[in-house]
Amino acid sequence: MDYDARMDSECVVICDAINRIPHVWTVESCCGHGDFPFSVILKTDDMRYLAIVLFYAQNQGWNMRLRTDCTMQPPYIVLDSVEVGEEAYRQADVIGYDINAFMSDFEGTDEPGNGFTDWQRENINE
Repeated sequence: MDYDARMDSECVVICDAINRIPHVWTVESCCGHGDFPFSVILKTDDMRYLAIVLFYAQNQGWNMRLRTDCTMQPPYIVLDSVEVGEEAYRQADVIGYDINAFMSDFEGTDEPGNGFTDWQRENINE
């Protein structure tokens, strides 16, 4: 993906991975610069696909919350770390790598036994 030149380099792996998931996309991100939690703002048009992000984020102790602003705009999703600095950057990379591995299981094939394809068949397709 192409990102704004001002994007924190620590955010690229996790944002690229999240943006591979159908119906989920990143809107903003900040690595926290060693002082604050790492955070990624997400949106979706199908909440079921957030399960992929949440599963791998929870494995690293991250939180996912719904937020709005003072004008009560439609909610957005905040994914954020508990840790700050190098540990948060490491966790973000692990989340990104894990999502990428899961998503790569389905690319180029529709055969059973592939992570995303099986997950979608079981959770999305009716």
